[in-house]
Amino acid sequence: MFAVYRLVTLGFCFLAVCQSLIGCSIHIGFPVASKTKIPIKKVTLREEIDLLGSGISFRNVSADLKRESLSQDASFFYRRHFSTNSRVSPVGLEVWIFDLSGKPLHKVHTATITKIYNELYRWDPEQWSRALEHSPRRDELLRAKSDIFWESLQQHMAERIFGDHLSDPYLLFGPSCVEKKTDSSCRGTGITTAHRVVVRTFLEAATDPLNPVTRTITYEVRRGQLKMPRVILELDIPNGIRVRSSYQEILDFRPEISGRKDTFETIKIFGELPSGRRQRYKSEHYPDYNLLFVPLRHLLLQGEVDNPKELGPTKQYNDVADLKAAFLLLIGKMREPASSRSVVADLQSYLVDKYYYMFGDNLAAYKSYILSSNIGVGKGLSPDFGRIELWGDEQLVAVSN
Repeated sequence: MFAVYRLVTLGFCFLAVCQSLIGCSIHIGFPVASKTKIPIKKVTLREEIDLLGSGISFRNVSADLKRESLSQDASFFYRRHFSTNSRVSPVGLEVWIFDLSGKPLHKVHTATITKIYNELYRWDPEQWSRALEHSPRRDELLRAKSDIFWESLQQHMAERIFGDHLSDPYLLFGPSCVEKKTDSSCRGTGITTAHRVVVRTFLEAATDPLNPVTRTITYEVRRGQLKMPRVILELDIPNGIRVRSSYQEILDFRPEISGRKDTFETIKIFGELPSGRRQRYKSEHYPDYNLLFVPLRHLLLQGEVDNPKELGPTKQYNDVADLKAAFLLLIGKMREPASSRSVVADLQSYLVDKYYYMFGDNLAAYKSYILSSNIGVGKGLSPDFGRIELWGDEQLVAVSN
């Protein structure tokens, strides 16, 4: 899916290398007199991700829906054995490293990145349990490792690459570092020339019965700024996917536009969490993508349906312009606490068993959390979220800044 941008001069090649996930612009055009303004093309969030090229990849093949086990097709996954919702989560990963000049380093350090990946993601819960058998904190530590958010695991990857640690050593180097925090094996050296680390996490809706939306989380951070990362969320709106769960849902949240459900084969939402808005270095610092997705699903896209496990929207728009206007209006309401309270009120009737059957007895807690005025939709998207883009197929439909 990665696009290749062909630039016609050495100067433009330099700009392409320097282009990074910081929201800057690329200058397009031939050299002109100094008094002439150079045309500027603003790069979208989608284009920024495409410009990364290929990194070191740990990617699963698409799920075989005929299989019963969620992990049968997965070569790469994360075990949550000690979580409330104990399960195996198939997850893909791609990693990029750049030096201070913007030169890519990841291919040279494939072995190191692979080693770090295996130690962070492919942990063995049983081995950890045995190693912590005599620790009074055993249950606490195992639960903490199981419950780590994807963004925090991406942060752990960056910490290991930089050799600059914020997190508890045992989370970065294993259970032997619970007590031996000063041991050299619990410090690591990292890659000294690494200046910028980008980690992209891939999660497929078909293999996630609790959160059936395909999404990627692109985490980017620079050396010395581990508490100030930038994150880009990419959400694929279900368009006829079958979820491999006991319910065997076929989900399609696309609305009707001009009387047609297939105006867009794919609809994507991109959301940016800019660097510098607030410090992020623990799981609770990273806002849930559902704060963006849940309101958009119910109030913009799918609407109310008789059977959420089958195809069929009720949201209808005369044309794409109407969809764009509705998107911008809703995002505008969601940004600030005062106006987001009306969004919370509109969502009340959707946070019920009919739509969230997969949560079972935990639904009341989930509803309280997702609509909360402290950490949920009621808090508002600001200041966490910056630019938010709506895409239909390859077309940028709307942008909210």
